[in-house]
Amino acid sequence: MRNVIIGLLMLGGVQLHAQHSFWVFFTDKNGVSFSAEEYFHPAALERRDKHGIPRDHISDYPVNSEYVDAVCQIASECGYASRWFNALFIHADDMQIRAIENLPFVEKIESSKTRLNLAAIEMPEDDSRPISTPEYLHQIRSMNGQEFADNELNGKNIRIAIFDAGFPEVPSHFSVNHIKENKRIAATFNFARPGKDVYRSNAHGLMVLSNIAGKNQQRQLMGLAPEATFLLAITEIRREIFREEQWWLAAAEWADKHGAQIINSSLGYTESRYFPEDMDGQTTLVSRAANMAARKGILVVNAAGNEGDEKAWTYIGAPADADSVLSVGGIDPNLGYKINFSSIGPNRKGVPKPNVSAHGQTLVAKKGNSIDVAFGTSFAAPLVTGFAACLMQAFPEETNMEIMRRIERSGSLYPFFDYAHGYGIPQAHLALFDSLNENITPTFVIDTIEETLPNIRVLPEVYQHQRTLEALPKNHFFISYQDENGDLLDHYLMEIAEPTFTINFVPINTKVINMHYRGYTLSMPFNPEKSPAETENEEDEQNLPEEESGEESEGNDPE
Repeated sequence: MRNVIIGLLMLGGVQLHAQHSFWVFFTDKNGVSFSAEEYFHPAALERRDKHGIPRDHISDYPVNSEYVDAVCQIASECGYASRWFNALFIHADDMQIRAIENLPFVEKIESSKTRLNLAAIEMPEDDSRPISTPEYLHQIRSMNGQEFADNELNGKNIRIAIFDAGFPEVPSHFSVNHIKENKRIAATFNFARPGKDVYRSNAHGLMVLSNIAGKNQQRQLMGLAPEATFLLAITEIRREIFREEQWWLAAAEWADKHGAQIINSSLGYTESRYFPEDMDGQTTLVSRAANMAARKGILVVNAAGNEGDEKAWTYIGAPADADSVLSVGGIDPNLGYKINFSSIGPNRKGVPKPNVSAHGQTLVAKKGNSIDVAFGTSFAAPLVTGFAACLMQAFPEETNMEIMRRIERSGSLYPFFDYAHGYGIPQAHLALFDSLNENITPTFVIDTIEETLPNIRVLPEVYQHQRTLEALPKNHFFISYQDENGDLLDHYLMEIAEPTFTINFVPINTKVINMHYRGYTLSMPFNPEKSPAETENEEDEQNLPEEESGEESEGNDPE
């Protein structure tokens, strides 16, 4: 079966009069008034109070309308005026930009050069496999999701904003119509086509929603938060690929206003307009907007992207590159490790990404009141969003970043981390009860050392035993390498065919080898000049009190 990525393609042709998109940033908000109580939904005020955020922060004040009017008299077209960044989106030519730069209240002008990829609508070209009940359950079982249901956690009263390309059939589709019927769609807005409803266009949003809150024909969960409340926003369409950045930012400010606690975003801004080095969490405005949303107390969950097997890119896109965003990679449910297309980390500043992973092949709602298989990190992210909603319900006192760290610590690989899987698939029982992998029984030992390379021996009882968590592949050994600064140099998986094997590849500059197998992580200092045992002995001696160090005292002969 060949996978086809249905993305948003670059528009060709020459732009009329050399028009380009820009953000115009203003120097101040002088003369502007603002009432938080009139502007914000009560849930937004409650979130601010919980996170210690001022209700009347200057970033929430509107943009000075006189500044906007003055710029719009010069520019060819004006778009969204952002409160958070005190900036205006415009289309203008070079002559107009020079005139705008000379306005006394203009601080700077940045080019808006993004290209959007839904991350992605990954669909099989021909998939005639029968859909069975176990498949419905697998994406939930992989996260031990039944633990939430057993504790009556279902995302109730958690407000989730979804930014996507359309939500057709949401009011009527059997998998998600309970949301509309129970009046849990709090607000909708079509940023691409103001005045039009959101129950149209691309079905990608319907698919994403079903992996947060959907139920199958047997009313079994397809997502973990069926009782959550939703804010649905269309932020992208095929014909306007140079405008989606402003719509994402506008939707984030709208979601903040309406009290969103989580934003689920299954899109990415990558090649053709940005270079890989721009994926640093700071260059793109959409990444800065995602970080701003996090500073407002919102947990932003974003798909890592589907370019992991493309030689021209491979890395995560924006805003998944932002340090305060919970970036989600994709796992192949049949193999238990990274699905081929899932984008890899880190971001270009070295920030570890993705944070966690979930199944990148899931069953989702489709048009025609049906359910079918879909591929993409687009569908891994909403699984984690539902997971996060249950945790917010369970721990209402915790901040967005505390919930994010709790999710990371619950990962099936934690404390092991690599740039393909993050901390692994979040596990509900670990997240709820903080039974983190601190006292876990070893599953392997370093048996012998040959020429500084460790021989690994998997303990017999472990090797023979069936895996206990579906998220952990039975016969794969995870390895990553760190340099002296703690940065990851490389990572890979070894398929275990025998209970004893040798790690025979170590990158240059490696100082620590991290190993993980079935819940147990071991970190080993690596010194190519000495064996790990010698290194450990030296460290032990250095930590001994002076009188016990074995060193000879001055003036005394050794016995």
